[in-house]
Amino acid sequence: MYITIDEREHNMALWIHNDEDLYNMAQDLITMFGHEEAAKEMRRRLRGRTPDGIKWSYYGIHKAIRSIEA
Repeated sequence: MYITIDEREHNMALWIHNDEDLYNMAQDLITMFGHEEAAKEMRRRLRGRTPDGIKWSYYGIHKAIRSIEA
């Protein structure tokens, strides 16, 4: 089964917005660096894949954290 890019991005957003540690990491990084650099730093820290197997990507993370305020 092929998973579309939109589905992968949605998956990353679900993890970031529903996992307290990931959400807090995003907020802290946004406060320190702003959204763009926060997404880069999260991608660096989140090596590998989401717990359900989707590979983390800068673009997916950036799209997921745009709505998070510092």
